[in-house]
Amino acid sequence: LGDLLCTVPLVLLLQQKYPKAVITLFVDKRNAALLPYLPCIREWVIFPTEGNKYLNHFRIAWRFRRQFDLAIYAKTSPMKLTNFFLYWLKAKKSIAYVDKNKKSSH
Repeated sequence: LGDLLCTVPLVLLLQQKYPKAVITLFVDKRNAALLPYLPCIREWVIFPTEGNKYLNHFRIAWRFRRQFDLAIYAKTSPMKLTNFFLYWLKAKKSIAYVDKNKKSSH
């Protein structure tokens, strides 16, 4: 739940800075119970926890492929699966936090 809660200020900032933007949050099923209590998050997609996680992420990325101008991975430690997801999503630009001194983007 902490990762989702820590993402809320970023969502609020983006909504303030880009009021016409549609922000979609991809959320792990284990965090989905918190979503109704976060009114700033208006649109979300839930990752299932059952089955093959790579296949689940691929299916979701394929469904939303090329629909986003920017994809931001807001967790503190991107994993291989995250990198694959950002690649499969094919946003015009993607950003992920790497460590305190760098950020990764393409």
